[in-house]
Amino acid sequence: MPHPSTLFRRKLKEGNPEKYQEYLLQQRERDQKRREKAKKEWEEGHHTRAQVEEHEAKKEAKRERERQRYEKKKKDCIRQTRRSIAKASTPATKEKKRPRDMSPNELRAHKSNMRQKQRQNLSRQKKTAIRAKERAKYHAKKVLQLQNMAAALPDRDTATATTPANTVRTRANSTIIQAETEKPRVGDYVKLKCIEKKNQKLVYAVVVDAPETGDFSVRFLAECGTAYAFADKEDVGLISTGPPDYYSWDILKSSEVSFVNRGHYFFKK
Repeated sequence: MPHPSTLFRRKLKEGNPEKYQEYLLQQRERDQKRREKAKKEWEEGHHTRAQVEEHEAKKEAKRERERQRYEKKKKDCIRQTRRSIAKASTPATKEKKRPRDMSPNELRAHKSNMRQKQRQNLSRQKKTAIRAKERAKYHAKKVLQLQNMAAALPDRDTATATTPANTVRTRANSTIIQAETEKPRVGDYVKLKCIEKKNQKLVYAVVVDAPETGDFSVRFLAECGTAYAFADKEDVGLISTGPPDYYSWDILKSSEVSFVNRGHYFFKK
């Protein structure tokens, strides 16, 4: 049997709703004052370790009850009933096809959509790693394209008779590059010391052709602020592997080269 106070509230709610609302307001105000008084007494009083542990246990139990109440309310809100077969929301003609029943174009679009959904569900760290891997793959493809373009160009030696055996001039005839040490491989990034109007200057390049014997070809990199972009196709020059000189070129390590924007490379100092 319900408590007499419960019966009183039910009777008051059915018989006089306005008075019931006033009663609820009085109850809230009284409970608020009681909570504030208990909180003030707890803050001003001195407590033993056992009392503090009991107080924390009560607070944790209250938080757990609130959490369970929230989960129950959330589950009730998203509850769905089993859809009746007789009341299908979409006609049979609009049902999704199975992958094995799709045409090649539909299957390609379906797989692309699935990959996009899978990518959206990944964590931020995983997305960053995938983007870095794709950028590295893209730049490796660009380097391969540049190598193929350089291989398709006609061989041309811009060096003059007065130029030493280990030097070569660019098309502007203003930069003399001198090389020493072991010859690099295709795809290596090289830092070249050169002479331009009696001034030393560093020029960055990528090796596009390195035969077993003879000269190797590089693609010069045009300076653009803090980055270096690939120059025109005409800037493919030959560097002789003649005797050492006091000017040299250095092969850059992979740790000294980092990709920035698309098609650009940044060389760390």
